[in-house]
Amino acid sequence: MKRRLLGLMLVGAIVVAAPPAVAARLCLTPDVGTAISQSIASHALEGALPPGWDFAGINVWPEWIAIHVMAPGGRPVEVELRARGERAAGADGHGSSFVFFLRLGSVAPSPSERAGLLDLAARVDRAVPQDLVASGCQPRVRHVLRWLEMGANVPRAVALLLGAFEVLVVAAGLVFLAARWRIRRVPSRRFGPFEQIAIFAGGLASLSTWRDPFAALWIDTVNDQRDVIRCLAGGLCTTLGEQTSLRGIWHAAGWLHVRALAAFTGGSVEAVLWLFHLLDGAAVLLVACAVCRGVGRRAGALAALGCAVGGFLSANHAALYNCVALPCLGALLLALGTAAAERPTGSARGRVPGCTPPPSAWSAFAPS
Repeated sequence: MKRRLLGLMLVGAIVVAAPPAVAARLCLTPDVGTAISQSIASHALEGALPPGWDFAGINVWPEWIAIHVMAPGGRPVEVELRARGERAAGADGHGSSFVFFLRLGSVAPSPSERAGLLDLAARVDRAVPQDLVASGCQPRVRHVLRWLEMGANVPRAVALLLGAFEVLVVAAGLVFLAARWRIRRVPSRRFGPFEQIAIFAGGLASLSTWRDPFAALWIDTVNDQRDVIRCLAGGLCTTLGEQTSLRGIWHAAGWLHVRALAAFTGGSVEAVLWLFHLLDGAAVLLVACAVCRGVGRRAGALAALGCAVGGFLSANHAALYNCVALPCLGALLLALGTAAAERPTGSARGRVPGCTPPPSAWSAFAPS
């Protein structure tokens, strides 16, 4: 017990002592997007583009601002705003806080049209207060609330360490479960090898998709992949997780740590998705075996069916996002809880004279 507490304290100390991560160069906060949105709402960007050109929108990334414009004929053009002094060579224009780059592709604008694109970039530059750009991601964030507002980022090494720790915790749970089941065998309440293979195959088939070998394009997958790239390439690894539909509530930070660890070791999105398909199939088997040990074979088979149906209805298993990990984690927690609550029966070990041994965790469900 002391070793477990020491391990938890060690990981906690590393997270607390780790300095906040900072972007290599520019780091734009959400306040920049708010300032640009207010400028759009006040019609400050209207009239910059020449006739026939349409403003399509603006994306604010941590390192740059992308203005999307549609040229005549529906051809896309992008105007990038990057910090002054950062890759300024070859810039097409400059403002007070940013330098401008025209990503024209196959479009060949006239001088007046080119001037209109640069005028639009200059208006966006003026819409962003210079103090917001200057205060971006400082080497040291003095206020905890400011650090949380910026994503509560930690260096890549800390995120990878946390992901490895989470994997080790799951592995330790499986080792504990295997040892407990081996010590306390119930020969009359167990599935045979072929039955276990059949349950695993059924769970894998029900919780997998066979329509396409590639992962589906899902909004949660896109958001997760964006944060994984920021973590591995930019060193900005969030400890908050993803924003939920409720403002101010975040989740799935541990999931992002595991995703970053998988990408760091070379695992693609499709490979990680199929790994969780296998784990979810094993989860159905784990639930079936846990219930079979406590109640009986028929109850175990019904539990496997319920786990497969519930897992199928609870997530989109064609896409890689945090919900596909819930069946295997839930099954492991169920099996660990019942295994930890089990008590030896039929032996004098651990008994106190004159006392009745405590009932099994499954005694309420056992047939009378």
